[in-house]
Amino acid sequence: MITDHRNTPQEPRHIIRTKEVRMKGHIRNIFPGGNTPQGFYSYYNDILPQRKAEKIFCIKGGPGTGKSTLMKEVGNHFAEQGEDVDFLWCSSDPDSLDGIVLKKRRIALLDGTAPHVVDPQNPGAVDEILNLGEYWVSDEIRAQRRSVISCNERTSAMFQMVYGYLAAAGKRAEFLAEVLQRMLGEESVFEARRALQTKIGSVLTVRRTEAKRNRDRAMGCLQAPGSCKRAFAGAITPDGIKNELPSLTHGLEKVILLHCPEGFPVQKILEPAMERLLDAGFDLEAYYCPMDPAKKLEHIVVPDAGFAIVTCNSYHTVKADSNTQKSLNITLEVPKNVEPVLQEIRSDLEKGIQEDLKKALALLKNTRRLHDELESCYIPCMNFAEIEKIQRKLIAEINEM
Repeated sequence: MITDHRNTPQEPRHIIRTKEVRMKGHIRNIFPGGNTPQGFYSYYNDILPQRKAEKIFCIKGGPGTGKSTLMKEVGNHFAEQGEDVDFLWCSSDPDSLDGIVLKKRRIALLDGTAPHVVDPQNPGAVDEILNLGEYWVSDEIRAQRRSVISCNERTSAMFQMVYGYLAAAGKRAEFLAEVLQRMLGEESVFEARRALQTKIGSVLTVRRTEAKRNRDRAMGCLQAPGSCKRAFAGAITPDGIKNELPSLTHGLEKVILLHCPEGFPVQKILEPAMERLLDAGFDLEAYYCPMDPAKKLEHIVVPDAGFAIVTCNSYHTVKADSNTQKSLNITLEVPKNVEPVLQEIRSDLEKGIQEDLKKALALLKNTRRLHDELESCYIPCMNFAEIEKIQRKLIAEINEM
């Protein structure tokens, strides 16, 4: 079974992770990359575009050198000061950070190592390298040479098997999408698309922020098109299928819940809505499905409007905050009189997808064990006292920006 994370909306991660500290700012949890049928798929270039960034710190260093801990400490520090922070999690180790974004400051700290290598694009002007490799004992690392190389080779081979099973599941999922389209019919899809367009109509009248209006005036137009930032709201991880939607919809004024059978190509309903919002000048966040990372749009968040459209199925859902949110529902259901042969095909495909995912998840657990083994080669060789000094210096530097 791989259903340990299904049907259960998860609490925002900062509530779980920081029991000893009451956060003042809001922490959102996002996956900028994911394990997918296409291998590791990255949306790292969307995290904080160079033209919008005040500063991007590219953190280099091996596994176990303190990159994630440093970013957690910096992120929690500024959240405690009342700032909203995006925590960017690793899909292959969901307890480890790959980055943080201090949203109002337009500052990011990013793990710049494989498989999501980040190098400076505008060194000094925007980007700065923090090389934690300067604080290990080189002779001791070299003494671990055979172990490090062997562990990396075994990990790479294991990931290839993970992606093989995910590719098999992806093929089944692609066929399932075609079957569901046939079962639901074009008319049902059209009606759902029209219902969604009606519901977002009120959002288009929301007064845009002063910053947005200033941007439009600077560009010499009444209304410039909005921008789109892409990422994942969930991930296929060694701990199962993770869903971080609650942290993304927390505090929003309105959430539209689009209920669809899992596997349905919901992008056919969401893409026209996204285009309309962008044309209206809204900056938005588009969250994609790890099983079809390039095409299958699943959720849209419009921060300026306090508004989101969320696809709900047995893999991911949210509950509206009764104190602050208005929940609007659109439901797509398979007709009861659908052809029995299609029902049988659907059942067989869903069973096959679950079996392939189960095998991929088991292998992912092995990749994490290998990663832990690799970290054990580096940890004893690190001067963590110096890393703590860097952390304090970094916080002080950011405070002065």
